[in-house]
Amino acid sequence: MKVYINENQYLSDVLPVIPSNTVLRKKITGCGATRGEIKANRHSIIIEPNVPVIKGKCSKHGEDNLFGVHEGVYTTHVVAYLRQSMKANKLFKILATPESFQKVKEAFEILGVNMHEECFLLFDECHKIVKDVDYREDITLPFDDFFQFKNKALVSATLVEFSDPRFKSFEVVEIEPTYDVRKTLHFCPTNNVLEATKKVIEHIGSGKICFFINSTDVIDSMMNALGIKEESTVFCAPKSVERLNERGFMNARDNWSEDNMKRYNFFTSRFFCALDIEMEERPHVIMVTDLSHATHSMLDPRTDVWQIAGRFRNGISGIYHVASFNSNYTVQSVADLKEQVTIMENVYYYLLNQYNHASSRNARIVYMDTLKSHPYKKFLDKEDRKNWSVIDNYVDEGLVTSMYNSEKELRGGYERVGLYKVVPVKGGYYKASEKLDKLTVPSKFKSIKEKKKAIVEQLEAIKDMDTELKRQWRDSLHATDPCIVEAHELLGKEVIEKLAYSNQKIKEAMIVERYKRKTTSTAFIELMKNTFHVGAKYEVERVKTTILSIHEKLDIAPLRKVTAHTINELFETRETWVGKASKRKRALYIVKAKV
Repeated sequence: MKVYINENQYLSDVLPVIPSNTVLRKKITGCGATRGEIKANRHSIIIEPNVPVIKGKCSKHGEDNLFGVHEGVYTTHVVAYLRQSMKANKLFKILATPESFQKVKEAFEILGVNMHEECFLLFDECHKIVKDVDYREDITLPFDDFFQFKNKALVSATLVEFSDPRFKSFEVVEIEPTYDVRKTLHFCPTNNVLEATKKVIEHIGSGKICFFINSTDVIDSMMNALGIKEESTVFCAPKSVERLNERGFMNARDNWSEDNMKRYNFFTSRFFCALDIEMEERPHVIMVTDLSHATHSMLDPRTDVWQIAGRFRNGISGIYHVASFNSNYTVQSVADLKEQVTIMENVYYYLLNQYNHASSRNARIVYMDTLKSHPYKKFLDKEDRKNWSVIDNYVDEGLVTSMYNSEKELRGGYERVGLYKVVPVKGGYYKASEKLDKLTVPSKFKSIKEKKKAIVEQLEAIKDMDTELKRQWRDSLHATDPCIVEAHELLGKEVIEKLAYSNQKIKEAMIVERYKRKTTSTAFIELMKNTFHVGAKYEVERVKTTILSIHEKLDIAPLRKVTAHTINELFETRETWVGKASKRKRALYIVKAKV
């Protein structure tokens, strides 16, 4: 289905209400898809990709009973909003991040309101589900609920393919502009990002410049190398604000405001999509991809670049992409990447079948260890169901990486999209013999001990934090170093420091502690007390076999060799004898219980 839109029209002018069970591909940014849903005469829940977008829209639509749900907003706040809205006979208009959707769900359940029947659910900028799921696992949390809604839709100006079979019944609605929406893009391939950026700045001359670079390390190095820190503002995530503050740069913000802008303005991916940047001046936009220092600074012409260009509601003076490349990146097609997933799946389920039919315990152990570390495991959710978004992300990431194999590949990527008039900028390649400045990004390769110490300090800092934030932060640290996070939870900071952050010693201490916790569990102690009684005597050999049988019953693998004297961990005993003189056997007398 195609719907045509003229220049300066809102989506609601040509599509008064977003139809249910549709995927809306609007092609143009800023045509008012979320605005239309905010104004629609129905209860609405709108999922937005990040906090700045929610705050921006709540500020802009102050008369529309909007309520933003994100970090720092709790279920009780949502309940109060819903009650107040019902009392005032107002429509629910909730904007939530994917990670905070659960709080919305819980609030409706508390009030006994069936949100699946009463509300329209709109997943805005839905391409982010695929784009971000590799580092924002919880971005897919609302998905299972999404399909339970009677009325629902997804929308994006830069749609990516969804392989989830549940979308087969959805209709794709294309919003087709009747005018030329292509943007002129100055393509600046280079082997020296700093020198190429200098040239672009010199070419621009005066006026505000907005840089889009998905790396605060590269941003910091760029500002230092260009000598522009006093004239710069950085808009980034709260953690990055803290990191820049620690380095002495205090003009970093986690929310955009025109009042905070300076001559040079740097934005990370938090601000790539959905945010409305409304300013009188039409700035120049410079996007930077520096593969030498930040592989995650790659920008996708199909999504990222188009979204960045569409952030500025009053337009831009020009857009430039300074990019370096890596010829070691493999060029792959969609078919190649999907075939890889299929092969991984086949191998995984072959191994699973072998595990299920293994004839020995050792074989099962080996197969299980292999399954746990198999590359296909990342495509399964916590219930071992296929996670279609992660599969789509794998394919998408492979396609983007392919484009950065060479200048030719990336230019081809731009041309295939059909949304740009690409203007190549020559002179970006420099000889090794030329003595030119290069970006110097501080090494991230700290000693392993320093990295572990930093993680432990962060874990200590979040002890008393909000539950959701604490969980998210803990999970991100766990993804970086699972061992040290689990060690902190099991042993605590003091023990880790006593062990001097030694990996081997920490692992040994964890094994001992886990064993202790199992053997000091209520079940183990009760079974021991039920078997051995104070005032009784037991043959030494019987003590040993009995303790082993209790381990087996509770499926506890003994940490050390079990002997009769293992009983002394729970009881005070003394050696004695049982039986008649000719058949006396060594025994232990139970004096008293220790626990």
